[in-house]
Amino acid sequence: IELLSSITRAQIYSDYQSAKKYADQALQLAEKNNWNWARCLAYSRQGYLGTIRGDHRTALEYDNKNVQIVLAQNDSSRLCIVYNEIGHDYVELGEYQQAYYYVTKSFEIAKKVKDHQSAGIAMHNLAVMYSKLGRMDLALPNFESSSKLSAEGKDEDGPSYNDHELGNAYLREKKYKEASQYLFSALSQSKNRGISILVPRVYQSIGDLHSSTGDHAKSLAYYDSAIRDFEKNENVFGVTETQLGKAKVFLLQKKFKEAKDLAQACRKAAAELKAQILLSECFEVLARCAEMQGDYRAALTYNKQAQQTQDSLANINVMSQVFENEFQMRSQKKDLELESLRNVREQSMSEIK
Repeated sequence: IELLSSITRAQIYSDYQSAKKYADQALQLAEKNNWNWARCLAYSRQGYLGTIRGDHRTALEYDNKNVQIVLAQNDSSRLCIVYNEIGHDYVELGEYQQAYYYVTKSFEIAKKVKDHQSAGIAMHNLAVMYSKLGRMDLALPNFESSSKLSAEGKDEDGPSYNDHELGNAYLREKKYKEASQYLFSALSQSKNRGISILVPRVYQSIGDLHSSTGDHAKSLAYYDSAIRDFEKNENVFGVTETQLGKAKVFLLQKKFKEAKDLAQACRKAAAELKAQILLSECFEVLARCAEMQGDYRAALTYNKQAQQTQDSLANINVMSQVFENEFQMRSQKKDLELESLRNVREQSMSEIK
């Protein structure tokens, strides 16, 4: 089982189907023999394969199975990692109340076991959530904390992910100069470090940037690069998000048939993935397309479907929950940062001696 899991890990970015085959074999063996240690390893691999593919529902299914075993084993170090993985999937799905619960739990546990890398990842996930909710005042301090904790935890890939999401955050704020700076930094770092899972996501974001600034040719070129790389990992979620970006460009170019056909295909894929935020965005594009063509009845129907989809997420109360816990979170983050600073000082003093 360990060998099969090692092969899965080695092939996960180069040959997704082969990696999935070995992961399935490991899972069958683990469940056949009812070995908890093996099931924990197999569930983890299956969850990550789901995340790589953008199938966050399947990832959550396996991660939740994994949590039950880890809780029974009382393995705090492993628990904060799994909680982070669950929180990340909920952030990607736009289900922020669930995301907030798991990410903050991960941070609390990571603080207790002094796992700075997991704490940094938790802060990163929290920052991304705040950014998507339009709260840059909360997002930026968490990105800063994430960067400090990742450095303390020697997470060498952390800066690439941080710069990417900072670029996305500034893009949502329409601060295009800052967005460009961080996104191209993320692209350079992710390529240099060979983070193949991140590169297409950065391409997609740069496509969004050029779409926002009106350079449609560059936008479509970056979208095509993103789709090419997403398809290598069979990332259906990533392909669908990027195709919807192309549909928005076609809409700006008044290519209504192309925009509608692409948005309808994305709507179908988003529904199959049970990705409600993405599905809502598909309905919004279809509504704008219908409105621009003068079909106001169809536009009204699509807008209602978009609103119903958003309402189903029950994210309305998440910010009140955030404000209730934010003071405590800030105190905990400050404690970790002070501890990191003490560690650096102690190491410096020992080197001097």
